[in-house]
Amino acid sequence: MTRKTIGATIKHWRKGRGLSQRRLAERTGLHYVHVGRLERGEGNPTLSTLETLAKVLGKRMADFFTAPAKTKRPTARRLRDQKGTPRCERRRPNRSAGTVRGA
Repeated sequence: MTRKTIGATIKHWRKGRGLSQRRLAERTGLHYVHVGRLERGEGNPTLSTLETLAKVLGKRMADFFTAPAKTKRPTARRLRDQKGTPRCERRRPNRSAGTVRGA
């Protein structure tokens, strides 16, 4: 497992429990910046940190190191708006070249 994979797993579990990074940090005793770094794969979590995260998120330590179950992805197809026009063909509103945003 790579740090990025472990981080993505932590983020997936956290969001599945409806927790913010701050709330997870409070429950684990970690700093919220550290939780963010772990989720981005920038930090090196210790085994005790992973154990604490797993406990708070209702998972087992082994779940960090097992491959996630493959889920079926929807087949690729063009999304259509309510009129049946493919999204890629919808027109965007024109902006005049002389106007400045926020002015």
